[in-house]
Amino acid sequence: MKDFHSVLNLFISSPGILFLASVVFTFASFYWVRKLLAEFRTSLWPALLAGVFNGSIAVLAELAVDRPTPYLMMAFVPIVTVLELRLVSKDSLWAYLFILSAFLLNFSAVHDLAVAAMGLWSYRDVCSPYSAEYRIGIFTMALLAAAVILLLLARFMPAKEMSSVMHSREKSMMLFSYMAFGSVVLITASAITVPVLFSDSISKKITVPIFHDLILKDLLILGCSYLIALLQCHAERAAQKNNVLTEELQQEKEFRSAIQRQAIMSYTVNIRKNCIVEGLSYFSNYIKNGGSNNYSRILREEICENVHPFDRIRVLGESAERSAMGLNQHENSSHAFRFRISRKYLEESAKWTLPETCGCKTDEEWIWVEARIIIVHEEVSDDLIAYVDVMDVSECVEQENELLNAAQIDGVTGLYNRTALEKYIDIQLGERIVSGAMFIIDMDNFKLVNDSFGHRAGDNLLYEMGNVIRSQFRRRDIIGRIGGDEFCVYAVNLRSIKTIEDKARRLNAAAVRTHVTEQGREFQTTISIGIALCPDFGDAYDSLYEHADIALYQAKRSGKNTFCIYSGEPRTEYSGDRM
Repeated sequence: MKDFHSVLNLFISSPGILFLASVVFTFASFYWVRKLLAEFRTSLWPALLAGVFNGSIAVLAELAVDRPTPYLMMAFVPIVTVLELRLVSKDSLWAYLFILSAFLLNFSAVHDLAVAAMGLWSYRDVCSPYSAEYRIGIFTMALLAAAVILLLLARFMPAKEMSSVMHSREKSMMLFSYMAFGSVVLITASAITVPVLFSDSISKKITVPIFHDLILKDLLILGCSYLIALLQCHAERAAQKNNVLTEELQQEKEFRSAIQRQAIMSYTVNIRKNCIVEGLSYFSNYIKNGGSNNYSRILREEICENVHPFDRIRVLGESAERSAMGLNQHENSSHAFRFRISRKYLEESAKWTLPETCGCKTDEEWIWVEARIIIVHEEVSDDLIAYVDVMDVSECVEQENELLNAAQIDGVTGLYNRTALEKYIDIQLGERIVSGAMFIIDMDNFKLVNDSFGHRAGDNLLYEMGNVIRSQFRRRDIIGRIGGDEFCVYAVNLRSIKTIEDKARRLNAAAVRTHVTEQGREFQTTISIGIALCPDFGDAYDSLYEHADIALYQAKRSGKNTFCIYSGEPRTEYSGDRM
């Protein structure tokens, strides 16, 4: 054990180890300050150069001085380090004064602890406290301990909050004053107690309690400084969080104001109390006529009564109170949905008029609107608040319909194209299987028209044929052009064979027309029709089309300009010209 102490004593008393300890301390200082200062962006070389300089000065100072001067080291090391940091980073003067006070307090306390540790250690029995080896050992221990503390602070300290505190005089004044005053007290006390702490003539019965008292005092001073710093960081974190919430609230208010300026109607509902807390004036007529501020009744008796009949169920299902039913206790939500509402109602209750810039029809009875509902849980009152904004989207819906039509409408005839036709027939049959009939209509000798009179005449003929077919069927029937000169119609709830035959005969008769081209040449058009019944011979587009197409071949084989209803016969090859 004695040999181990001798080796350790020799190690910490080496000037080379003091030099390395000073370099490590300088690196730790640069690393800690880099965590605090956003503008501190230096490379490894300035820290290395500063460390070499500090190490050299530390060794020379301890070897040149012939007596203990710990109070000078307590002040010299922090001041030199902060000056070096200042040279490589141009932050505010107050920030560096704060950093200096932190360095002074921490290094003074750590140096005192090193003095006490060396005094309690048996190293006093090896060499005199006035010797250079003894003072180098204290300095080395202080630098290494301070470096470890700086690295721990850099790792675990809330740097963002501390940086915010130190850049504000008002916030950091208390901690700065404590660290500055504590540093002065420690350095002054060290200067006063040097004769006692480094004396060989005073017995251990006196020095040991003094060293113990020194350790307790320095730990208490350091602990209080860290406690104050943590409390201020905690307060700063709470303040920053409050600022963020305030900014978000302000942004939310601005957003709400912008939405309300654009909204036709904007009102707020307390869902738990089932009442409107803002925007009740929109329903003043309802209130005057004996109604109460009961949101459920206003929704059913006032709003839904002025909603398009096809949209009323959706409005009830998507309302704020229904949307809140599935929410957890502290959950927020938002959603939007569209519906049609009476234009007259909006003009009377919301004093709204159709914008002149809107390209919508001015005589529309119903206006497309979008209800945007944001449901927020109020922490204080535990209420669920719904913000409802009703926006005019009629122009947007009209533009969307135009784009939709462009994607699914045949450009020549104005009927559905093949893709849309298949889609809507399958949707019709997928919702519920009802009786109906599919008509496949093929123009006779259409190729001759294109070859003889040109494609413009052919397109005109297709357009006129589309109008003929449209005139013979109902609005709810699905009509489209499959391609070329072939059309398809699905007639809903058409079951009577006699009705189907009568409709096919009228269609054949209507299609027989004389057309005159731009060149004055005349020609006559006829059509052939194949019909398949649903659900007898299919309950989807593909199966119905297959059987109607077989019936169309039968009509072609019968001499064209006629119709045929599929009755289960297999396909018979048609040797004639289908065109």
